[in-house]
Amino acid sequence: MRLMMAALVSVAAVAAAPLAASVAPLTPEGRVMLAKRNALEAHARTSFRDQGLIEKLQDWRKTWGYILVGKEGARVAPRLIVKDEFGWYEMRPGATRRLPIAAGHALNRLLTSAAVWTEQPYIWGAPCRGKPRLFVIRHAGKEQFGRLECGREGLAAQAARIAETLSAPAARAAILPSRVDPPVPGLRRAQHLNNGDIFERLSEMNYAWDRKTLAGFVEPYAENAVVERPEAVLRGRRDIVEWARRMQDWDGPYTVEGSRRVHQMNMPTQASETVRYTTHELRWIEDGKPVRQTFSTAWRNNGGLWQIVHERVSPVKPVTDRDLRRR
Repeated sequence: MRLMMAALVSVAAVAAAPLAASVAPLTPEGRVMLAKRNALEAHARTSFRDQGLIEKLQDWRKTWGYILVGKEGARVAPRLIVKDEFGWYEMRPGATRRLPIAAGHALNRLLTSAAVWTEQPYIWGAPCRGKPRLFVIRHAGKEQFGRLECGREGLAAQAARIAETLSAPAARAAILPSRVDPPVPGLRRAQHLNNGDIFERLSEMNYAWDRKTLAGFVEPYAENAVVERPEAVLRGRRDIVEWARRMQDWDGPYTVEGSRRVHQMNMPTQASETVRYTTHELRWIEDGKPVRQTFSTAWRNNGGLWQIVHERVSPVKPVTDRDLRRR
């Protein structure tokens, strides 16, 4: 049985926005939390001798994510790890160091999940054990601010601890879905969640193309991925990144022309929890005409993170009247 991923996407009704909106003032607790975050970020600026550090990190066309962790009032430089098109690296005053691949996979697994962004990682009034450590997490335009050693800790705290230790947790990781859609009758829940997770990976990849964020565009590919394109065979993340850099002007302005969308996606019923195979078609406008391209993809579960390990890509073809009738 083949499932059309388009059926997984629900269309939400968008309410009309009011003509005028008011912003609620910060609560006393909110002002305290904001002051603590500002102090952590100011300490980072001083430690790294860069007053524009935070603003640079928040430019998601250049930096796909970062985690900042530090003790309140400490003089030692806070821990800062940053994500680019090749993965995560630790940023030190005057030096950088790449994180182990397993640690990067663990972070990506946590930060691409839907659940991490609905948490409240700063629990006001929770008792703290010793001197609390504050953290800021930002990934793909979303962010969290929280603290460690104070109350119950969730996924955001797990990511902050990985940033502190620069290593992956020892426990085997389960998939944390990027999206949770209504159940499909006759489809196992595990496959349904995995299907939605993979579809979200592809959707985010296309959004990154539109936003011209290189790191987000290449993120789904594993470090040793092989991509068979009509013009060349790409082997490994470095080949893929160099190819992607030539595909468009990533520093140019945003444009509607060339915006890519998943037209349809087929996912056969598969029992495996480690490998999955999909086929999808992208469509976009090129030189004023609609075109399409087909992708046959093998995905592997790497430590709870679905990644592309092999992909075969067709030549770009025009969208014909017959194609339009079949849609």
